[in-house]
Amino acid sequence: MEQNIEKKMFEIKKYIDCNICKINNICDISKKFEIDRNILSNYFNVIFGASPKEYILCRKMEYLVSLIKNSSVDNIAFFYAHELGFRTSGGLFHLVKRKTGLTFLEFKNKVLDKKFS
Repeated sequence: MEQNIEKKMFEIKKYIDCNICKINNICDISKKFEIDRNILSNYFNVIFGASPKEYILCRKMEYLVSLIKNSSVDNIAFFYAHELGFRTSGGLFHLVKRKTGLTFLEFKNKVLDKKFS
């Protein structure tokens, strides 16, 4: 694998980690780093073991758990959706259901009960 491509993948991963709430799709990343979307997906998957999309979704879930655990008030779903960069609560609900099989409320209660890490 070319060293430049590998270096670029690590730059992209760092960018995702630092901007997780602003990223909504792979196209934006591929444009920013001037790399074909398919090449980005293929190399990212080889190096990190997950597609960029899956990595982003996992990072958003990690951040959501942190937000829920560290929130001092009982925030509504829209607050969390907005913090994660979703335009509506629907995107958040879909993410939680897809990654956990739970509704948002079930997931939130599970996190608050300290049964989820």
